[in-house]
Amino acid sequence: MIITGKKFASMCDVGTWEALATKADVDYCIDVAKKYNACSLYTPKCFCAYAADALKGTGINLEFSICSSLGHDDTEHKVYSAKRYVELGLTEVETYINLSFLKSGMYKECFEDILAVRKAIPADMIMKCIIQTPVLTDEELKLASQMCVDAGVNFVKTGNGQFGLTTPHAVKVIADTVQGKAQIKATGSFKSVDDIYAFLDLGCTRFGISCEEMIKYHDIIEADYQAGRQK
Repeated sequence: MIITGKKFASMCDVGTWEALATKADVDYCIDVAKKYNACSLYTPKCFCAYAADALKGTGINLEFSICSSLGHDDTEHKVYSAKRYVELGLTEVETYINLSFLKSGMYKECFEDILAVRKAIPADMIMKCIIQTPVLTDEELKLASQMCVDAGVNFVKTGNGQFGLTTPHAVKVIADTVQGKAQIKATGSFKSVDDIYAFLDLGCTRFGISCEEMIKYHDIIEADYQAGRQK
């Protein structure tokens, strides 16, 4: 896939989720998102209203997960959090699949947990479900991806880096399962720009990435584009 640096940046969700992130760090990420016209911004939850106000009129969305990274929160908590942060200005909602339910073979409960969040937010609001691909078997990848499609999720997101890197193999399994019925978001860190090109070829339309990585790969991709090195 041939792509410019600008186009790549427009497919990126950038920000900070560091435990010790400060308001100054959030301001830096807001500035980067605006400068490169990123697709969306993620911040610590306590800055939701602040970031939403800073992004007004830019066309840049505000997104982050409304639950813990293992998805273990009870469904009622996820529903409340989704509604609460939408009230504060969140314009794209991310949830995590309940890994305990999935690994226990409790597929009905796992699916209903995703569906409850989908029903709790506006029908036209983008929802992503993070499935943590590094800890899933191929069969679990297929099951999780199909649940997302059946629940009306817009994006299947590969992970958050907690358990390892996103692989092209995992993205291919997801793509083969969703068959275009949901989009795919791949999350960094990325080993090299070759991974990004591979994910694009496999159909990824979003990238979750730090500001620093986005800037680095923006420059590499633009240089490749100008030099005709992309295929």
